[in-house]
Amino acid sequence: MKCSHIPSRVMFLGLAFVLGACGGHDDNSNPPLTTAAAPLSCDQVGALKINGVTLNAKTVAATSTNPENCTVSGAIAPSQGGYSINFALTLPTTWNGKAIQGGGGGFDGVISPVTGPNWATPTAAAAFPQKGYATYSSDSGHSGGSDASFALNNEAFLDYGSAALKKVKDVATQIITDRYAKAPSKTYFIGFSEGGREGLEVAQTYPNDYDGIIVGDPVQNLTLQFISHLSVTKGFFANNGAGWLDANKQNVLGQYVLNACDELDGLKDGLIANGFACKPDIAPLRCPNGVDAGDTCLSDAQITAVNNARANLTLPYALANGITTIAGKPWGNELFSSGGYFRSTYLGTAPVPSAPEPNLKTDALLYYLANEAVRYMFVQNAQADPRVWDWNDTSNAARLQYVSSVFDSTKSDLSAFMQRGGKLIIYAGGASEVAPAETAAYYQRLVAKMGQATVDKFVRFYVFPGVTHGGVTANGTPRGADLMSAFETWEDNGAAPGDLVNSSGSAGTTTETWPLCRYPAYPRYSGSGDPSSASSFTCSTI
Repeated sequence: MKCSHIPSRVMFLGLAFVLGACGGHDDNSNPPLTTAAAPLSCDQVGALKINGVTLNAKTVAATSTNPENCTVSGAIAPSQGGYSINFALTLPTTWNGKAIQGGGGGFDGVISPVTGPNWATPTAAAAFPQKGYATYSSDSGHSGGSDASFALNNEAFLDYGSAALKKVKDVATQIITDRYAKAPSKTYFIGFSEGGREGLEVAQTYPNDYDGIIVGDPVQNLTLQFISHLSVTKGFFANNGAGWLDANKQNVLGQYVLNACDELDGLKDGLIANGFACKPDIAPLRCPNGVDAGDTCLSDAQITAVNNARANLTLPYALANGITTIAGKPWGNELFSSGGYFRSTYLGTAPVPSAPEPNLKTDALLYYLANEAVRYMFVQNAQADPRVWDWNDTSNAARLQYVSSVFDSTKSDLSAFMQRGGKLIIYAGGASEVAPAETAAYYQRLVAKMGQATVDKFVRFYVFPGVTHGGVTANGTPRGADLMSAFETWEDNGAAPGDLVNSSGSAGTTTETWPLCRYPAYPRYSGSGDPSSASSFTCSTI
């Protein structure tokens, strides 16, 4: 189901253009921009009259970390009743002529500041505000972000899928154009997680609106991502919690995985750099007769639960773009991030338990996300119980296929984006709850559809080894790169990035470095040299 284009008249200083108000996936038109005769003051920006849009603006003085700017807040009224789209712009006094739209996270509902790519080095992160971009982002069409109840409103549902991205981009572009008396020479999109999905979505659906995109850990297969989270949770808590591993058992498992995978990168250093090759057989951890015998082994139920979390999940029917499968969670974060997936799951006696987890959102995040999705997006009933909901039941297929058509950014043909000169950088965490193998699967579908030589012209994909979705790593694992500068060099000078430097610190500090390798390569120790230096590693596919 797609939404037809519904134009609405928008007035800027007495000049008009047509703003797309469609709530579906199929509107890729750009309204003609009007240009003010001269740049506007910040007060004049706040006084712009835009049909269906409220604006406020104030001048913000320079600080030690941010240059002087005009900060604009606004809201786009809904066309069907319900939720407004709240948005914000930062318009620097000294502008570089370009704009960046930022993505959200989770269920959105808050306006996240645009700070550049995640996992930047401290130096790169500090440099971003000084680069002079006009930046903007939104709450995607609902406020709060605490749950997914917004999805019961059809317009908010569609806005979350992609419609808000286009609406905000069109309004923000006109405000920027009026502020500076010229349109942005280039517009980029930067997002992580849900914002990463949004970045892939705009490349697929609104390719003519963007010159370049950087996305991290994109939940592009969002429908199955929620189902995967629920599957992991149910696996650990099946049979009255027989599959659950306490902290001691988690440590036993983690040490076993580390011992099995540590040297896959050519160096025994307590770190896993070749995550895609880490596929240990944990059968040797089995307790005698498969019965729980304490903290030195795993029962059959526990082994089954762990393997279930790491296995691919496949539906008996296809979702949008023919997708049936999502990759399992990766191995390798069992000893940090509070045990990885274990901390993030809980299946209690009610859809939203108050105990034993006092904060479901932070202490049982995987179940929280799945619980909200099932109740408000899949079943559309706040009283639905995710514990008994069955994704394999084909009676659920039609609804999930529709949700997938709105939410999932899985199209593998980016020809339109490439042909207009677009550049795309994708990066993933090697130990992320958004499985790096799933991000790799999307990249592989691009290659299968468009050919490796074509993809190489406009796409780069990097994996940060051993990094979770939250950016946590084992001590000593590098987790920082200057993706923004590499992207700018590619955009401005046409020099496509190759392998980069992955660093754990900034200038003047003790720093471990690895190469940040282009997929499918990983950093492999050369056999000699300082194991804390990238010069001692090569990017290898062996």
